[in-house]
Amino acid sequence: MKLNTLKHCGIIISLLLTIVLTSLPARADLGEPDVSTMFTLRNTYGWALAFGWSTSNPCPTVGINWGGVTCQNGRVVAIAVSCGANKLTTPFPTAEINSLTGLNTFRFQSCYISPGRPAAEFSLFDQKTNLTRINLNAAIIGDQDINGNFSEIFPNGVSPARFPNLVEFSFSATGISGQISDGIFAYSDSIIIRLNVNRFTGTLPATGNSSKNILLHGNALEGVIPNWLVNATGTVRVRYNKFDVVNTPAGNLDNLDPGWRDTQTVPPTNVQVVSGGTGSAILTWTPITYQAHGGYYEILSSQTPGGPYTSRGTTAATGGKTANGLTVTGLQAAELFRRPHFHTGSYK
Repeated sequence: MKLNTLKHCGIIISLLLTIVLTSLPARADLGEPDVSTMFTLRNTYGWALAFGWSTSNPCPTVGINWGGVTCQNGRVVAIAVSCGANKLTTPFPTAEINSLTGLNTFRFQSCYISPGRPAAEFSLFDQKTNLTRINLNAAIIGDQDINGNFSEIFPNGVSPARFPNLVEFSFSATGISGQISDGIFAYSDSIIIRLNVNRFTGTLPATGNSSKNILLHGNALEGVIPNWLVNATGTVRVRYNKFDVVNTPAGNLDNLDPGWRDTQTVPPTNVQVVSGGTGSAILTWTPITYQAHGGYYEILSSQTPGGPYTSRGTTAATGGKTANGLTVTGLQAAELFRRPHFHTGSYK
């Protein structure tokens, strides 16, 4: 009786396995249109050496996919690669990446050292609104150089309305400049935003979501930090910018990024000017709190309000950031001074 029962169980298990296996979709080699595009990336743009891509099918029926490549339903859906020591000298393959219409994840890191690539080559991402992850980070500062403004890559901006599925937006240490799209700050807490160690300028928008993870450190952003970020609850970094530490109110940001107020490149305070004799003046001030990573003050003057200004000397050789004054000469009558202009070194 037990033997017959076991036989029946074996038959039932065999039938179940047959049903399960026959119900799974058959896996096939990656075909057109994506396979030709992938081989163009491999053969024409030097991606074979950079990423170790072989001559086999990118997503074979049997075997291992090309490194960093994921396929579903006959389409490439993800490319996640890093160049390591083998950097690229070819242009970014704008047309080829754009033709991968099933792509939802694109991570392409540390591939272009100086002089890098023009930002306009990456403008295809402005139209790939189905992407969930965009990551062009540099693993090491200086090995992913993109020259140009953020608006050249995303002329229509980045916002939940345009990129509704976005969960990662990373451009760390790429050297991108210009104003950050305000819409980025409207995403919910499900998104990771990394825009740190670039050349971004301008101010932050008055409204935004306070619970997201956002890295903005190492830019040249300025102005009063808005309340939504002052009261943030996610992971936030704003140090090494030019934010107004005097008029930005205290809030949770001071706990999330302690010391951010001490690492801003801001004008010195208590600036005083007295005559030093004919054609000269003595300027004094209170040095800024941010003393690390080198830097100096520069004195500029003009005979007309608003400039043009002429440099009258720096503290580069007389104390740098710690200097609290400078005597300038060669002045004309009724010369006007700008507040001492501050240059900071690279904290990188």
